[in-house]
Amino acid sequence: MGTTKVRLAAAVLAVVFMGVAGASVATAGPEAKTAKYKIGEVFYQTDPFQVALEKWAKRWAKQKDIELISCDQKAQAPLGINCVNDWIAQKLDGIIYAPADPAAAVKPVQDSQAAGIPIIAIVIKPNPPAKQPFLTAAERKQTFAAGQRAARDAKRFFPGQRLSVLALDLLNLPICKQSRMGGFISGVKSISKNARIYDIGAKGDRLDATNRTTDFLQSGREVNIVTACTGEMIQGAHAALKSAGRGKAVNKRPTTEYVFAIDGDKQQLRQLLDPTSPVMQAMGLAPREQSLKQINLLLEVIEKKIPLTSSKVVGSPGRLILPTCRSVNNYLTTEYLEKPLPCR
Repeated sequence: MGTTKVRLAAAVLAVVFMGVAGASVATAGPEAKTAKYKIGEVFYQTDPFQVALEKWAKRWAKQKDIELISCDQKAQAPLGINCVNDWIAQKLDGIIYAPADPAAAVKPVQDSQAAGIPIIAIVIKPNPPAKQPFLTAAERKQTFAAGQRAARDAKRFFPGQRLSVLALDLLNLPICKQSRMGGFISGVKSISKNARIYDIGAKGDRLDATNRTTDFLQSGREVNIVTACTGEMIQGAHAALKSAGRGKAVNKRPTTEYVFAIDGDKQQLRQLLDPTSPVMQAMGLAPREQSLKQINLLLEVIEKKIPLTSSKVVGSPGRLILPTCRSVNNYLTTEYLEKPLPCR
């Protein structure tokens, strides 16, 4: 899953330099071909998924004769809003916007539309009254299936035990409460109706997840399935399990708990292949597919196939990854454009 000012400054300098250079050699030959459209994309932050998303976005954009400018808002709403405002002033052809704060995103969306510039929102939907095309993470189907698999496997790994799920959640975000943790919990319950569910609100960072998992374990409550809404949170929970002498597997058979991870970053992929790790499944994000879908959605607005304020929603599903060499490396090479991991 550089700074805004640096990237924007670099973009401006590049434009200025190219303009001056073009003027000085105008009589020497034909002007360089310009892209059909120029668009900007505000990325949520810098993490492996976002880096891969940007790589794929630029690949798809080039294929479609689009110049794409990127902005890293570092999960800080003001930085992303600054980028949108700059692009409105530059009169770009369109904007792809991943808001850090749904409330703060209302004004930049409305300002862009007032200027006649198409804008779409990604994953986190701006609050009403903002209205724009939206790409959502449609992951509930995958997390439901993951919950079912976890329940079946846990019954086999821990015979005689009642299934007990610890889910570290971000209760204020629908993507977590409804899609990721909600889907997983529903999947578990569809297999084991009497499963205990501990859906615990967390802050989203690794340290908080470690502390909350530690507190849970020290409370004496039993757990044999552990998951969390984000990659950082699951690593925090995993650290707490390790500190408690848990979080282990023998020949890829968990000894105390089954772990389902979300994000599909390289650390999780290594854990999937590690025979001593209880990480038994991961849901990987899909930067290749998502980047193409969001560019195509923006083009629909730019080319007036749908209005600026369309309520059209496009879903981008995740990919379930199993603890096999083939599953892990197929995902890593096709989605992240990286070399395969060694397999034992």
